[in-house]
Amino acid sequence: RVTHEGGTSECTRSRRGAAERSSTMTMYVRVKRARTTMFLHVEPTETVLELKAKIQLATDGDDCPGGYPPSRQRLLVGPGWHSALEDARQLQELKVENDMCIALVLLNKVDPPEGSPEGTEPTEEWEEVRIEEPGASEPAA
Repeated sequence: RVTHEGGTSECTRSRRGAAERSSTMTMYVRVKRARTTMFLHVEPTETVLELKAKIQLATDGDDCPGGYPPSRQRLLVGPGWHSALEDARQLQELKVENDMCIALVLLNKVDPPEGSPEGTEPTEEWEEVRIEEPGASEPAA
């Protein structure tokens, strides 16, 4: 109950309303690859593909013109970095939370082994995760 000059009014807040507001609040995630950590602001309602677009913008520079294309990114969470985040899913659906650490690996071209027949095309492989796990703060996916 709030009293003001014009009288008294009821002021109530439901827990559900507070939960809905918190699910639309901006948060940040830590995206790690090798020795690089990116701190990116995201909305819980954004999709993984939208997060990948932000990573592409953040990695655009002289050493990587245009950044890492989303189609060559894989985002991993959970113990052992075994759970890949699906592009079409919202971050909140995947239980991505504020300050969560997400591993980034890239799809790289691998030249054929020496001695391969002429004209052998390079293959593509996902690189291995080369970062330290942050510990027990990661949810099991």
